[in-house]
Amino acid sequence: MFIHGGAWDRGSKGIYKFVAEGFTKSGYDIVLPNYRLYPDAIFPSFLEDNAKAVAFTAETFPGRPIVLIGHSAGGYNVLMLALNDKFLAKFGVNLCETIIGVVALSAPVGVIPLEGKPLIDIFPDRHAGEDGILNRASNITSAPTPPFFLGHGEDDTTVNPINSTLLAEKVTARGGNAQVKVYPGLNHIGPAQVISRFFETKSTVKTDILTFLDDVAAKGPNCQ
Repeated sequence: MFIHGGAWDRGSKGIYKFVAEGFTKSGYDIVLPNYRLYPDAIFPSFLEDNAKAVAFTAETFPGRPIVLIGHSAGGYNVLMLALNDKFLAKFGVNLCETIIGVVALSAPVGVIPLEGKPLIDIFPDRHAGEDGILNRASNITSAPTPPFFLGHGEDDTTVNPINSTLLAEKVTARGGNAQVKVYPGLNHIGPAQVISRFFETKSTVKTDILTFLDDVAAKGPNCQ
């Protein structure tokens, strides 16, 4: 399941046909859901929408393991679903039985508190409270999570790569499984863009994600 980005106030699944094509040709089925955006939704409404989409997918394809993939705001969303299982549980989904992996690309995790509108309206706590991913990774010291793959462009000036590297450190420090790769020459949208068959030869992002997918598929549910 791929969750699109767009700073929680724009974007649509319709823009990401290239993502679906990029993975279906490699043998994977892709689900592309929409979710409510600001001003119709603020935290945590869009996470509940994503969780509902996971529940629908799990019910439609029973027994099929699911990997969550998200870019930018979508990367934040999938990480929050994995670090706070109450969202999935609300819709009857057991995190560690259903989600076998999480791929977050260019994801903001709360290294720097949010500033400016509409972000401070969407997140009144500005990623400094329970809405901050680093806080979730720090505070939940014993809750298991699926394996994480965190990909970031080295030249990302929208969300600094330290977001991914610090989160990986937090997850592994508590015994979780998180790998991170920072890609030279890629900006904020780069890690999502090179999934497309038109750009995939410009970076190893897609190859690295497919390797991760193959690994978690082979191991099955493996929360740590």
